[in-house]
Amino acid sequence: MSEGEAGLDDGEAFRKVRQRITDQSKRVVQTKEILSKQAVQTKEKTKEILSKQAVKIAKQAEEHERILFKIFY
Repeated sequence: MSEGEAGLDDGEAFRKVRQRITDQSKRVVQTKEILSKQAVQTKEKTKEILSKQAVKIAKQAEEHERILFKIFY
């Protein structure tokens, strides 16, 4: 095996390592995008649930206020 052939092998190995790093970087970006979308969906769902609970609590508070008003007045 001559020096030229060894240089090609090293170049090929370097290219493969570089490609692997590039592929991993792309997967990291894709994963970040997926997690970001999931976070937004979770945030929206949480807001919706909390909003519904707030409405229920407000209705109960009004009902209790009416009952107390009837008792004391």
